[in-house]
Amino acid sequence: MKRKLLKKESLSCFALLLFGLNFSFGQQTIGQFPVMDGGFESQVISNIGSITPHATDWTISTSPASVTRDIITNAAAARSGNKYVSFSNAASGSTRLQSPIASTLAVSTQYTVQYYFKAAVSPLAYLTGAIYINGAGANAAIVPKPAAFVANTWIKASATFTTTATAGASRFASPRINGTTNTTDIINIDDFVVYAGPLDETAPDAPSAPTVNGLDVSWTAPATGVDGGGYVVVRYATLPAADNDPKQNGIYKVGNTLTEGTGSLVGTVVYVGTGTSFTDPVAGSVSGSDFYKVYAVDKAFNYSLETTLETNEWSLENPISIYPAPVKENRFTISLPASISGKVAVGIYNISGQLVYKTDVADAINSIEVRPSQVLTAGVYILKVENNGNTSTQKILIN
Repeated sequence: MKRKLLKKESLSCFALLLFGLNFSFGQQTIGQFPVMDGGFESQVISNIGSITPHATDWTISTSPASVTRDIITNAAAARSGNKYVSFSNAASGSTRLQSPIASTLAVSTQYTVQYYFKAAVSPLAYLTGAIYINGAGANAAIVPKPAAFVANTWIKASATFTTTATAGASRFASPRINGTTNTTDIINIDDFVVYAGPLDETAPDAPSAPTVNGLDVSWTAPATGVDGGGYVVVRYATLPAADNDPKQNGIYKVGNTLTEGTGSLVGTVVYVGTGTSFTDPVAGSVSGSDFYKVYAVDKAFNYSLETTLETNEWSLENPISIYPAPVKENRFTISLPASISGKVAVGIYNISGQLVYKTDVADAINSIEVRPSQVLTAGVYILKVENNGNTSTQKILIN
């Protein structure tokens, strides 16, 4: 499971239209129920007032009882993207933060409601996940991760249960303050998603064969699919480190920026969708070159692991690749671009940056077989290949 990183060299900027993106009203475009807009990125900044589920807007079930019910824009405070929601319950009875209507939610079906919450006081005794197919609905207590509550810290929550057997007119999902709890304690919510089946924390395999052609970026879908998800592409003006990545389970929209990882390097989300290509009309317009990270993302917004590729004069249409992937039996083969000639240096580093294997090939032609004499323990390593001043690095997974 890997991620692809591309560099685009000295590109001209033309006024071209993006394709493969959803510009309807900017909701998330991947996942089993993208209409829910679980990152809140396309919601209007407001005090939520409606109590009736809406086709495109988040609503609150009992607006008089919920003292706090706000959609807030604050990239520094949100878990991912720019927006999140705050709500509370100040009267007896339950309060639901209601997603936009998702008419394809099915009866008698197991679903997982997954989101992140942050609060000053623990809500674990009364915070649930819920899906409403009819008036009664179904809900379950959340399972937090980590299990111990940490104040003012984003905590992952999930609730898995089976929906009711009777269908109703409006179908939606929600984080829910349960029962007769009266509290004015504020609960913040972000990265809300619903998908069929149990909790899913397994990332999809990575895209492959990344290609840059002019302003067009494309890749090949993983053979194993994306499990109800799609792809997220992040553009950097300078070479990002291996840990400059989106947050796991983060829900972003085009135009969001991220600063996770080494040096808080700024990356811009330039594509979110199910297609395997798009056109970036501003590529190279500022720095003369751009670097892209392409991620496969599944229905639970698990992001694939990373393969990084830095290309200088090496052909992007023919990047290095390794097989088998993941590596098995302590051996693998590096496939090289036809443009490579002369000496090739190969190094393998552990995640602490220590060199654990090195070999030089005087005149590599098409491939190099790597067979470390020392058995490498299972885990993630960094492969570095150098030739004539060009360097390619990528993560490899050894089983």
